[in-house]
Amino acid sequence: AETARAVAAAESQTEVLKRDVFLVERLEQEGSDQLMHMKAVCLLRPTPQNLHLLRKHLRSPRFGEYHLFFTNVVREGFLLELAEADTSEVVQQVQEYYLDYTVADPHHFTVPVPSATSCFLPDPLWDMQSCQRASDRCVEGLAAVLLSLKRQPSVRFQKGSKLAEGVARDLWGLVYRQEASLFATRRQEFAPVVLVLDRLDDPVTPLLNQWTYQAMVHEVVGIDNGRVDLSAAPSVRKDQQQIVLSATQDDFFREHMYDNYGDLGIATKSLVEGFQGMSAKNQNIQSIDDMQRFIESYPEFRAKQGNVSKHVALMSELSRMVDQRQLMAVSQLEQELACSSGMAAQFEEAMDLMGKPGVGEHDKVRLAMLFALKYEQGGDKELAQLKRRLHELGVNRELAGLVDTVTQYAGESRRAGDLFSNRSFGNRFANAMKKGLKGVDNVYTQHEPLLSTTLENLARGKLPEEAYPFVNASDRRGPAREAIVFIVGGSTFAEARAVAQLNSSNDVPGQFVLGGTSVLRSKDFMAGLQELAKHSRRHR
Repeated sequence: AETARAVAAAESQTEVLKRDVFLVERLEQEGSDQLMHMKAVCLLRPTPQNLHLLRKHLRSPRFGEYHLFFTNVVREGFLLELAEADTSEVVQQVQEYYLDYTVADPHHFTVPVPSATSCFLPDPLWDMQSCQRASDRCVEGLAAVLLSLKRQPSVRFQKGSKLAEGVARDLWGLVYRQEASLFATRRQEFAPVVLVLDRLDDPVTPLLNQWTYQAMVHEVVGIDNGRVDLSAAPSVRKDQQQIVLSATQDDFFREHMYDNYGDLGIATKSLVEGFQGMSAKNQNIQSIDDMQRFIESYPEFRAKQGNVSKHVALMSELSRMVDQRQLMAVSQLEQELACSSGMAAQFEEAMDLMGKPGVGEHDKVRLAMLFALKYEQGGDKELAQLKRRLHELGVNRELAGLVDTVTQYAGESRRAGDLFSNRSFGNRFANAMKKGLKGVDNVYTQHEPLLSTTLENLARGKLPEEAYPFVNASDRRGPAREAIVFIVGGSTFAEARAVAQLNSSNDVPGQFVLGGTSVLRSKDFMAGLQELAKHSRRHR
């Protein structure tokens, strides 16, 4: 299933069929037809389950030839077992093709892991077996990324996170000891770096509403492997209920995926007007030559029509949800809580917004969670009133409990980074200067993920080693000009946008790739915290 998702993220079914592929099946599918005139190209992870299924295939082959491509390093014993099963000698080649991860964007990937919720619990409550499985899967995915890019990096991790440290140490051991010859590359002046972070070091970014195209669609509707489900949206045509958002296949999306909501509305209007002009031109057919031109341009016309309809449908749904959930008012307060001070005014506004019709349970709880994180020191009385307000409004008790859970597991004492840029006067001053010099798009996009500052410091050689140590101190070789940052617990599209901006900036001397165990939206992050709270109660 993971490999199928990885392929689907890279190429659509239509594109696959254009490459003379006539049949796409999963390995576990039972088929009785003998297709000995056909060749089977098998792309799969080198797991025990896949070994079992592949051996079963080879003992009773359905196809005349088998070409095996494994998405990660294959151990020798694995190959011996396959050779023993291939009694008909149908295997023509075996290759390692490092694709043990899913590409979300050119600079953004995910490594799906088994449920790792329990790994964020305090040490005495750890489920060692499930945590080791989660760590192993992260290491496998990161190893495939490094082999794809032909890099042998130094490895750093966020101090205080046992899971991040475990992934970092296991990855270093694989790269420099177990498979050192496989990863060996020419030594560089500025060594590439893998930095392993813990999602709970920045709990604010996944809690915020987003107002740039890609991130907003994911937060409000949801993007699953490049696909958006609009079946629940009213007045959407049947052929627009399942749509694809791909920066490689959709020029409009690639150009505007990081635009804010206001600019996006203008761009969509221009897209519609451009199509209307094309449509009017195609309707003005007065000669044989006009007919010929229309026939030749018809496929392009149909493709343009589908693309315009898709983005108009998406914008209509976003607009509907913004109005229905009062997201502008909610988001403005979220941004104030994340980026500015003024506890008394923010408290009053939160109390008022919570009581307004249209503001949903999740939005009410998110406001209280952000308040709890921002005013963990000094806001006890106000926070107690906010929690009481949630109870009075009939908010689900388990959901409301996240206000305490988020500070228990992602409070200031658990974080390595300066989340609100308020731990020192220097940080406060630098943050104010950065905003003053760069400006902000609008009130809804003031917040910058903590990751931006972390990566800037990494590229300039200023990331403190006491908070982000090297697995092996002798790997230290100056500032990082290339870095793969991996967030255990999930990345966000807001962070992917920040990475894209850093990569295109002349101010920061580095190129970055972002990875995570998933691409989060606020509901996913909150669901993970709920699971964390359940695990904790179960082990009391």
